[in-house]
Amino acid sequence: MKTFNEIKSEFESKNYSLSDLKKGVILYSVIRFLFTEMFTFLVSTIPFLIGIGIITSLYGFTAGTSFFYLIIHLLFYVFYVKGVYKKQMKPTLDEVNMVIQALKEIKKEKSIK
Repeated sequence: MKTFNEIKSEFESKNYSLSDLKKGVILYSVIRFLFTEMFTFLVSTIPFLIGIGIITSLYGFTAGTSFFYLIIHLLFYVFYVKGVYKKQMKPTLDEVNMVIQALKEIKKEKSIK
């Protein structure tokens, strides 16, 4: 993982315009959302929603089945997905946050000049 100063100097060396920096902040903000824990939770919910949809279409809706799927998803998320998120996605999220901060600082410095 790069340090903040490495990221900032890398973007400064490319001499982007103010509009390019604004577009970069917006693009990296979208990317940051894709690496949040909430987005990961929502994506991990999709297979369970498909499963409950299939069960519901075959046997009809029951509160017990829905509760079972809810508990299974929460256990899956807490014991597996959260661990994978912390190991693989959190460092990327931290780096994206540093890129956004560096772009904002460069944009601020250029707008003052």
